[in-house]
Amino acid sequence: MTQYWFKPRSYGYGNVPSTWQGWLVTIAFGAFVIAMVAAVRAELLTAFWGVAIVFAVTGGFLWLIKEKTDGPWGWRWGVDR
Repeated sequence: MTQYWFKPRSYGYGNVPSTWQGWLVTIAFGAFVIAMVAAVRAELLTAFWGVAIVFAVTGGFLWLIKEKTDGPWGWRWGVDR
């Protein structure tokens, strides 16, 4: 049985975390992006490599969300019409 970590939003496009695992990976992703910005500002990485790494990790994060979402992605208008 697959446990879903995210659920589609009621309005608009996107997903929201629905379990502690979903919240954990979302917070970890946000912390990662903040750390990458800090690394670029401290000149530990060039801006090019900082952006490239963030884009690569963002792709993986989006893939994980898609795999762990209960239902298809798409625009929602609230209650099904």
